[in-house]
Amino acid sequence: MKKTLAIVLALILCLGLTACGGGGGKKEISGEIIAETVSTFKYTVSGVFSSPLGTLLNQASPDYKVTYAPYSAVEEEIDDQWKEYIEENDYTQYLSNTYLVTVTGSVRENPQIPSLMTDVQEIIKLLCVYDEEDNLVMSAKYAECKAFNTFAVLYLCSY
Repeated sequence: MKKTLAIVLALILCLGLTACGGGGGKKEISGEIIAETVSTFKYTVSGVFSSPLGTLLNQASPDYKVTYAPYSAVEEEIDDQWKEYIEENDYTQYLSNTYLVTVTGSVRENPQIPSLMTDVQEIIKLLCVYDEEDNLVMSAKYAECKAFNTFAVLYLCSY
């Protein structure tokens, strides 16, 4: 009887530990979701001309690469104005699902002159906020290089 009770209690303890240990850590967002965000981000010039960022990147920097880091890893690098923006717009509840996305590559400086390329550099950074189901809540242009902005203006104004 004591042996049976000990086995039952051991099983209950094991089940309790299994239930509590169900991957309590936050899963990282997939690269596919980040790539989709970059591709569909609405890039706007002067509030008049716009294009999906993916279209511009394919034209300006065919060799571009996308990397991303969770907000917690880059918080020191985030400007105070963006931290205030996150707080004012009640995005703090999503900080564990907030990422700084960086696109790097060489940039064509002029759509008409394909051979005129810059060295590899940070092209654009996006601040992206997702909910618990990895749905995009907010994305904003955090920074961009001058060469890409120049390309975008020339490209969007000529097509």
